[in-house]
Amino acid sequence: MDLGASTESADEPLSSWGSEPLVPILRAVEGQVDPTAIATWHQALSNTTAVEVPHDLMGLWLYPAQGGIVLLGPAELAADDLAVPLPLPHLEPEQLALVEEIVQDAGYGSVSCLPIRFGKRDVALLLVADLQPGRYGPAERVVLQCVAQRIAPMLGRIARQWAPVEGSTSRQQERIAGLLEAVAQANGDAGTPQRFLAGVARALAPLLPHDHVELLVPEASGDQYL
Repeated sequence: MDLGASTESADEPLSSWGSEPLVPILRAVEGQVDPTAIATWHQALSNTTAVEVPHDLMGLWLYPAQGGIVLLGPAELAADDLAVPLPLPHLEPEQLALVEEIVQDAGYGSVSCLPIRFGKRDVALLLVADLQPGRYGPAERVVLQCVAQRIAPMLGRIARQWAPVEGSTSRQQERIAGLLEAVAQANGDAGTPQRFLAGVARALAPLLPHDHVELLVPEASGDQYL
């Protein structure tokens, strides 16, 4: 791992906020990155970014080209089971705002969340949070955009080449897979719409607690729902 001002970047953010932040370089061989190297790189990125953007938490997730989500750091975030959105192929502002709201509800006074884009899609998600309110203004936002652009090429290559390690499925992926399996089973076993809906409701309960589920099916005209 090297530490320096990377020259690999997309368009520069419009800014006049001073010098560009230094970012560490994460190297991978055929998409494989040693977990220790990832942890060290993430900590170095957090430390260098903190010079201009103070934070108590920096979360970083990778979106491999073949799908899914990989938490790059910190490892402790895995226990929080944060619902990280998937890009299609880009993350929407509403999705980012929801993540920020969830983290704020967890007790952080300042939160900023932004996608890391490389090529035609978002390849990663960057989150910084601080316990104190009012930390992040226009200057800090520009620094984060610059950091995102600096690390986008290396994360883009890793996302394209990423080879998942057997047994590394995240808890979130396991829960989504379980939901899809339960819905498929409900579709095969249900003899009536009511039984199908009951099966879907049971599958949803662990992910989305609820008191009532209603399924609306439009008529042919599209004016009314059954």
